[in-house]
Amino acid sequence: MSDRTNQPPLNTPRATARLTEPAPRCPDARAVRTRRLRAFLRTTAILGLLPVLALAQAPDSEIFADVDRAREAAEAADAASLSPGEFASATSKYADGLRDFDRGKNAERVLRSLDEAEELFRAAELNAIRALHLGVARNTLALARAERTDKTAPRTTARAEKLLADADALLVADRYDTGPAIDLARRSEYEARHAMYIAEVVEQVRGKDLTPEDVIIEWESALLSVANAFDFEPDLSEGPAATRDALIGYARELMELREVVAEQGVAIRGLEEEIRELDARLGGAAADRDALIRKVERQARIREQFVQVAETFEPDEAIVLRDGDKLIIRLLGLRFASNSAEFDSSFEPLMAKVDAAIQVFPQCSLTVEGHTDSIGEVERNQRLSEERAKAVMEYLTERLRIPAFRIRAVGYGDSRPVASNRTEDGRAQNRRIDLIITPNPESLY
Repeated sequence: MSDRTNQPPLNTPRATARLTEPAPRCPDARAVRTRRLRAFLRTTAILGLLPVLALAQAPDSEIFADVDRAREAAEAADAASLSPGEFASATSKYADGLRDFDRGKNAERVLRSLDEAEELFRAAELNAIRALHLGVARNTLALARAERTDKTAPRTTARAEKLLADADALLVADRYDTGPAIDLARRSEYEARHAMYIAEVVEQVRGKDLTPEDVIIEWESALLSVANAFDFEPDLSEGPAATRDALIGYARELMELREVVAEQGVAIRGLEEEIRELDARLGGAAADRDALIRKVERQARIREQFVQVAETFEPDEAIVLRDGDKLIIRLLGLRFASNSAEFDSSFEPLMAKVDAAIQVFPQCSLTVEGHTDSIGEVERNQRLSEERAKAVMEYLTERLRIPAFRIRAVGYGDSRPVASNRTEDGRAQNRRIDLIITPNPESLY
């Protein structure tokens, strides 16, 4: 809050009291106040009264409402500390208006002083809010500029500057909705620190304290540490892309498994609660209790089987999803040649793992779904998806000896995308074979 001992001294008790009393809360209606006061002055002029007399008769709340609210907002923002120059100027101008008002000066002069004080208080408030929420990012970016990161890390520095400018623009547009601006400011600070790190590495390379090889090996060591945590042997011989993609696949698989575990935990807890409720309501009726126990065991069994199948595949071979009791094996590694449904011999190692996954569910039913991207004619895509699904079904029946009555092949063309067809990566995801396993209910107990 402001230090009132630093406010300009006034020689009149009424003005001094006005400055030291808490600013009243009232609507932000500067234009309304101005129109009312000027209308009041015009009315008194018509009646032949002096403007000074008119001002003396005007209610204080009409004259001081907006400037008091602006002063209160500036004090709440701690403008006296964070924007001292503007706050002092506003306080001085406010004091001038109060002094002239108390001494019966010209009404227009009083109004002008109060208007200027209000603008200064609002500017002080805004700059205090800026200093509070953008100060750290500003200072960090200033340090980065001092280290000439615009030369050694121009793109990162430019990102930091853009984020800070966007944060400032948000506060100017709405100084009270600070959340989005704070988020951008934090990102700006991060980018500025990142730019300084990059600049430091560049200077070490220039000074020959580090060689480019040292830098690359250091960066690769981070990938190696993560790969070791996954018990994965990385291949960095041609750069980090393949290792990066493999690690992303592991991470996605872990996220999916975590979601499955969480869902199963919720389901099991719900079933256990049902058991307790039935025990309390029915006195532990044996039949209902046994049915619910079997249901709990079934859910646990499904969870075990899902994890077993998921662990069968590498991240670049397949993604295992769950839809109720059904399992969906999205065969990422089963990539047919363009416009072809010919089953390549290179698919056999992956299909051996598919066979192992199917054996986890004795007497299950299988649905092979073929999907394409949206490139090309709809009819051609539909036909191609059907042909590819049939090719997989034939491999299952002829090579893996799975009875044909348990398998169904269907093509959906481009009608069921799982990603956007606007990008190459999205189209690659949409060109796929999904194997849906529907367990035999008896195998779940």
